[in-house]
Amino acid sequence: MKTKNHLLTLSLILMVSLGLQAQQFSSKHVKVDYNEIAAKSQSKKNFTFKNLRLYPIRASKTFLKDTKNMGKYTPLKTALESKKVLITEQSVLSNNSTNRPVRRRRRIRRNRTNTNRNVDTSRNNNTPQQRIVNNDIQVQQINVSGGGSASVNNLFIENTSKDTLYIMAGEIVQGGKQDRVIAQDMVIPPNSGKINLSVFCVEKGRWRYKKSKNRDNFDGYYGVSSLALRKVVDTKKKQGEVWKEVDRSNDKNKVSSGTSAYTQQKKNTKFKGEYAQYLAFFKDKFKGKSDVIGVIVATGNKVVGCDMFASPQLFQTQYRNLLGSYINEVITDGAPVKVQEAQVEQFMAELLDKELKNEQELKKRGKVFKNNGRKLHVSKY
Repeated sequence: MKTKNHLLTLSLILMVSLGLQAQQFSSKHVKVDYNEIAAKSQSKKNFTFKNLRLYPIRASKTFLKDTKNMGKYTPLKTALESKKVLITEQSVLSNNSTNRPVRRRRRIRRNRTNTNRNVDTSRNNNTPQQRIVNNDIQVQQINVSGGGSASVNNLFIENTSKDTLYIMAGEIVQGGKQDRVIAQDMVIPPNSGKINLSVFCVEKGRWRYKKSKNRDNFDGYYGVSSLALRKVVDTKKKQGEVWKEVDRSNDKNKVSSGTSAYTQQKKNTKFKGEYAQYLAFFKDKFKGKSDVIGVIVATGNKVVGCDMFASPQLFQTQYRNLLGSYINEVITDGAPVKVQEAQVEQFMAELLDKELKNEQELKKRGKVFKNNGRKLHVSKY
């Protein structure tokens, strides 16, 4: 009897081990589909438009079997539109905050020999006070008349529904005192209560509420930021670097606004027109593809990034939002596609055989997001 139980236990361990192995995004279970992008194939045109080419990443039957029952996740855009989630400014004095309150700003005597001196911004534009430390900008809170005190790099998110939500780093929400880009992937459980949401500002010239009924709320969804901005968010994790990339991207697209808003880009006539063309071409490319779990993104003579997910279902729910990231990238920094298959193979081999086995390596160029030990989302830039 003991022998039978022992064998049963070993069998279960082996089954779990094989399942986990299948889900590890290895070269055995994840393949780039070159057949549909073959140089001499008519289907090459199906995945290339102007300055953008997408390579489908397909999963093996074993991988798909392992992730078949992983559950459903509602994306942030859907949750906002259906009012299943509430995102609000976070008061530094709130009892619900899990962060320590930032100390009130003190009068600091200017020291001309100190290179890390405080930046004294004008009170007229209601921008937050800043303190530069180790080349990073740590934003302090200020009191705005009628608005109270709020945190630039933290918001509250609350799932008020029975759904499980999945949000991604790089997604931009609009509202509150300034637009923000989400700083990390998160799974938000049903009826979660208020949870800390780490963010960066992408509208440095505004620190005030807009005139609206629910001015504290972030009920606008802009989309996912470009691969270049996502890389800054995921790897550099510094507010100053985020602002630098926002300025660079706006300048490149000849976009200007009174508040230096990244979201102003889609209001630019030229940008908006190009964006619509790319979206129309690519939006349904992977519809009904039951084994596609991600894409590799190429422009000019290089691979600029990729996204992979734990299941085709999760990829399908996030693809349309991520497509905006790829489109923004190629409108800003793209060129006619000349990338070679060998470059794509090297990019993927390094990711699967090297960087995912040493996740510290991947953190230099991307990220891997895990939930309950399972890799849900892998990005590389």
